[in-house]
Amino acid sequence: MKNWRRVIAFDVVMALLVILLYFPAGLGLSPFDPNFLNAALSVIGAVLIGYETIKVNARAILTARAAKMLSEGGEDMTVDDLKRVLSEYEKSLVVGTYAKHAIAELESAEVKRAHLYETIGSKFQEGSLTWMKFAEVVDAATNAIVHNSSILARRIQTFDVDDYNRTTRNTITGLFRRSTIPESLREEKREVYEMSLNDMRGIVAANERLLIELDKFKNEMAVLETSANAEVNDRLLEEVNTLVEETKYYR
Repeated sequence: MKNWRRVIAFDVVMALLVILLYFPAGLGLSPFDPNFLNAALSVIGAVLIGYETIKVNARAILTARAAKMLSEGGEDMTVDDLKRVLSEYEKSLVVGTYAKHAIAELESAEVKRAHLYETIGSKFQEGSLTWMKFAEVVDAATNAIVHNSSILARRIQTFDVDDYNRTTRNTITGLFRRSTIPESLREEKREVYEMSLNDMRGIVAANERLLIELDKFKNEMAVLETSANAEVNDRLLEEVNTLVEETKYYR
């Protein structure tokens, strides 16, 4: 809802700008103006206003679509969809820091996946059994980060920041003692919020562990000889696979 209010406000401003620039009561710019500078300014202004209006509205539509997909389960969401949803919460109080971390982790995972594929390709024949085994474990790790991030995005999406702040403020100042809601219930409510935030921290930390493991994996791959025996290969794969299972969150 807040997103659409911003878009509507932006569209109103753009409409007022069009009136100011092109209507006779305003500057009255026209591409047919005999003054070359005025004609050029009218064209440039129209292009810029049209471009920004389309960009802002298209972004809002894509974000709304992604948010709907996330609320319905998020199975078909792409990394870009996730980043769109998370970007809407980057400046939010309380949950904004988790949204920023998640976006950074998703971007880092994409970069690491590309680099690891290059490293694997330099060591083994693409499509070979060994290449496929290493590629699969890289995909498993990066997909786990995406999976975890989708869960985090959903937690952020459903977290009631206003109520959390109100509950925390009332608990700290003692205002809850004058409330019709029993103190024990107010405290329990605050604890539920804190548990949710702890869970968000846990998801961010889990993704960081996976990113660190991918860095270690890349370093070991860089010095791995193409003739390395199966035991060494299996050890590297098992380390990453084990961590993926340990750090993958479930709904």
